[in-house]
Amino acid sequence: MVTFLAAFVAAFLLSLLGTRYVRGWAVGAGILDRPDGVRKLHSRPVPRVGGIAIYVALATVLIAVLFVPGAQPYGYLPVRALIATQAGATVIFLLGLWDDVLGLRASTKLLVQIAVALGMVWGGLTISGEALFGPGGMPAALSTVVTVVWIVAVTNAFNLIDGADGIAAGAALFAALAIAGIALLGGSPMAALAALSLAGATLGFLFFNFPPASIFLGDCGSLLLGFSLAAIGLMSSYTQPTLLAVAIPVVSCGLPLLDTALAVMRRFLRGEQVFNADRGHIHHRLRDFGYSPRRVALVLYAASAAFALISMLLVYPGYRLDAVLLGFAGVVLSLAVQRLRIPELLEVGRIVRRGLHQRTVIGHNVRIREAIARIGAADDPYGLTAALRYALEAGEFMRAELWVDLPLGAPLAHAGIAELRDGCAVWRLAQESVPRESWEIRLPFRDAQGVMLGRLSFWYASDARHVLTDLRLIAQELEPEIVAALRRIGAQLETPAGLAPFMRAAGSGAAL
Repeated sequence: MVTFLAAFVAAFLLSLLGTRYVRGWAVGAGILDRPDGVRKLHSRPVPRVGGIAIYVALATVLIAVLFVPGAQPYGYLPVRALIATQAGATVIFLLGLWDDVLGLRASTKLLVQIAVALGMVWGGLTISGEALFGPGGMPAALSTVVTVVWIVAVTNAFNLIDGADGIAAGAALFAALAIAGIALLGGSPMAALAALSLAGATLGFLFFNFPPASIFLGDCGSLLLGFSLAAIGLMSSYTQPTLLAVAIPVVSCGLPLLDTALAVMRRFLRGEQVFNADRGHIHHRLRDFGYSPRRVALVLYAASAAFALISMLLVYPGYRLDAVLLGFAGVVLSLAVQRLRIPELLEVGRIVRRGLHQRTVIGHNVRIREAIARIGAADDPYGLTAALRYALEAGEFMRAELWVDLPLGAPLAHAGIAELRDGCAVWRLAQESVPRESWEIRLPFRDAQGVMLGRLSFWYASDARHVLTDLRLIAQELEPEIVAALRRIGAQLETPAGLAPFMRAAGSGAAL
């Protein structure tokens, strides 16, 4: 236990002193993150290579342990696994540092990360097939793919969430502490030592990165944190080929993985490249809600701590308890994501909820299509208005009116089948009164030259969540039939013989 505590304290002190030195060096070298007013909202240029101090502290402690007699708690881990992990962390760190200083294409970084992940597989650290598929496991090739996806996903998750002061480092601190505790309980001492060393190095850096930050992680730091946690998660599950051993590291890194999943989903739904930067991350949404940088950090620390606590509770056996914990976490997570009001997810929800009313949607649209056929056969105003009533009255609209500009509507008004209002002949197709809280939707009628002939207006309750009737069907198919019918009926009514029946009807008090 002394070794674990010593590793944590040594990493903390080395990182604390190293971050202070790196900050001054980066300012002198001009390696700064400059605000742009869009995604980078800090008020002044800030050094962006804080990961150097974390890497030096972590590597120094882990290498030193190998040379301290009796302090090598790696036991069951093969030397090849340790070499692959340390070499992989070094490559990932240098990759991020190169990107911080000179810039790299996203595809290049991804290819290097995949190569490093394959190196971890060579070192023997893979996600067990037995954990995912039970006895018999899965083919080695599939196990390799799952392991590579895990390493690359967690590595980039911490890189993506590193968009606000203290967020990525704080999430890494809680995840590392959780994995350390789980590794100690599960008999994985080397994983516990590495996790505590990482936690100490991260905590030392956080003294300078907590809002307002005086130094940023940079890609060299965020990628290193993500890779280290992915590797330590593999270490902690090395001797425990169970699904729970695989799930625990996933839950520990829950916040960055959630943010990454939401980012991929957002960009996919918008039809954009997955690697395109945006301002839709969780910390950006919280800032948009008016949270200060410190409050954003504290809220996300609380979320990270909750994920860490759940992962530690999963250590205790009991499938019912595990199911309850994961189910409860899922409900809370769903509610939290809803509170973020992410536009892309709101649209998905709208589509899903609309799909629940699909039978109603079909019923409304079928009535409109039937009305279109009836309007095409109508040769008098009664047939036209009856068809429109059939289409709209049984639907979701509270009221509908057909306005026909004079002189097209003059014969209709003269026949007593419509009232005159504002120079138009108006048919009211539904008599329900319209409350103040309602929407009016207007569909204009124009001829081939663009001259306005009239409009169809209908009202919709503003407190309803969805318009189930297909408005495009009304605009693209119903509207042309109405215009054709108005011209046809108007031409007929212009003759005395055509107008006489409606004059008689008007004289007897009949009207639509």
